[in-house]
Amino acid sequence: RLDAVSGAVDAGFAVRPGNPRGRRIKVASMALSGDRLAVTGDFTTMDGLSRPQLGLVDVAARPARVADWRTSTYAARCKAVFPSYIRGVDFAPDGSYFAVVTTGGPQGPDKPCDSTARFETRPRGSLTDVRPTWMNLTGGDSLYSVAATGAAVYVGGHQRWLDNPFGHDSAGPGAVPRPGISAIDPRTGKALSWNPTRERGIGVKAFLAHHGGLLVGSDTTRLGHEYHARVGMFPLP
Repeated sequence: RLDAVSGAVDAGFAVRPGNPRGRRIKVASMALSGDRLAVTGDFTTMDGLSRPQLGLVDVAARPARVADWRTSTYAARCKAVFPSYIRGVDFAPDGSYFAVVTTGGPQGPDKPCDSTARFETRPRGSLTDVRPTWMNLTGGDSLYSVAATGAAVYVGGHQRWLDNPFGHDSAGPGAVPRPGISAIDPRTGKALSWNPTRERGIGVKAFLAHHGGLLVGSDTTRLGHEYHARVGMFPLP
């Protein structure tokens, strides 16, 4: 944590991720809402506490500390080439929940690989193993970016489908086509009808939801059936 004016390192923030599955510790994404910072990446502990690939930090504490919140969801293994596989995280505007997107390869409905999941920031009951409120699987295609706007959870990657837990690089029962960019109902976890399409490429690598719309940054040039060279924007509902 750096001072926004001086750039000086804040000595009161010294949370340390540890015990990576791969060759080195790496943070993949972060998101902040109020007093909670969500951190994802190649680690299995934070300050020595079990936090496989995902943890929350209480940034209001002095000094900042790892929050009690924990999930074992991402202790599961995906393909061996993906020792860590969370790629993006974003909080809802009110901070009540956050959404997580992953890569990992098709591993079936019981694994969180190639998925979007919603987690409650302050769930009722135990915080020792928080389970996702819902999970939506692509059936084998990576998701890299997520933006939770309240009306929708927008996800981007090189996905072909959503609602596809039984797909294996194929459209399983109930799958809906949503190439490259998609929107999920934050309450039900099911794909919304919004389907502008995107030339898939490697995938969407950046979202920014703001008052003017949803900015999309990716490696391709066709977005919503129009030419938008790697950056485009959709109006938000």
